[in-house]
Amino acid sequence: MRRKVARTAGVMALVLAMAAGWLFLSGTYGRWQDDRALDAACGGAVDPGEAKSLLGADRLKTATRYGRHGTDNSSGAPVICWLDVGDGYRKRAVVRMEWRSQAWSPHTEAKRDQNNYLALVSTPIGHGWSGMMNHWLDGDRDEGTATVVMDCRNTSGPRKGDSLTTSVVSWTDRSYETAAHRIHLARLTTGIAGRAARAWGCDALPGGEVTAVEPMVSLDPVRPERTAPLAAAKGTCAGIPATSSLPRSLGTSVARAPIEDCFLLPETSGKKAAKPVYRLSAFYGTFADDQRRLTSSKKGYTSDGPLLTSFADWAQARCPGTPATAVYAISKMPTRTAGRPHTYTRKALKAFAERSAKRHGCTDVRVH
Repeated sequence: MRRKVARTAGVMALVLAMAAGWLFLSGTYGRWQDDRALDAACGGAVDPGEAKSLLGADRLKTATRYGRHGTDNSSGAPVICWLDVGDGYRKRAVVRMEWRSQAWSPHTEAKRDQNNYLALVSTPIGHGWSGMMNHWLDGDRDEGTATVVMDCRNTSGPRKGDSLTTSVVSWTDRSYETAAHRIHLARLTTGIAGRAARAWGCDALPGGEVTAVEPMVSLDPVRPERTAPLAAAKGTCAGIPATSSLPRSLGTSVARAPIEDCFLLPETSGKKAAKPVYRLSAFYGTFADDQRRLTSSKKGYTSDGPLLTSFADWAQARCPGTPATAVYAISKMPTRTAGRPHTYTRKALKAFAERSAKRHGCTDVRVH
């Protein structure tokens, strides 16, 4: 009897050893460790499958660089976690999650530099998400950014009137000109935003599954086939009056994006690339906050000034929720083409702002 028990125990030990060896040699154990580390680094907000699909790798290295997950720490530090393949030089995703009430610099994180005329173009994610994407080429590396804002509907508690902004910056060996790659970035970011909002007590309305993202707009150069006659423009450029010197437009579709853009261009011959002369932009939520904070000389968001005094004109509108003000601006782009009279820039801005405000449920547009 003892020999039989011993043989059985020996067989079980051998089976367990073989199973452990298989788990180790097959990489299953390593991937399980990676997933646990990812949960710890990013507060359980990142889906491992979505991250691996974006980065095109089966193994990830992760780390938390700043912040504590979903907390109200007094420094306002966001949660930033890094997802690397290898040393991260060729493949990396940096996830940043922060509350509007403690935001450091949402414009910068969304690759909307303070000089608005140099900022990247915002393309909406769509599918019911308050989100946008952009990309730029850094040498041979295509760096993409996706940003999603979750507006909290809480009627009480610390999240009342707040919102959660999630930004993901990522580069791999693939181009964001590829539709599938754009979808992977959008799905990763929207997934993180939804999970983080639920876990951290933000009662926000999520969008749906991202099945497509329109091509992201690049200004260097502006291909003629991407532009449209301003008089017949759709999307963000619809309704803006055209002039003989600025008959073309470059915009995006209209969706619930926190920043919207439209560019006014001159006519070009043949396939010659055009350079935008004016940029029209709309800023909502935390990005409207950021406009006021960066120009305010007082504590809080008390200034009515825009982000930069280089705006040709700017406007505001009253909006539901918090913050209750949206900001609109028209900027002269760095081009040798002469600008239009001040009466035209104000007229163009008013038309742009009124249409954008209506889509976002805002009223009382005032041009300053």
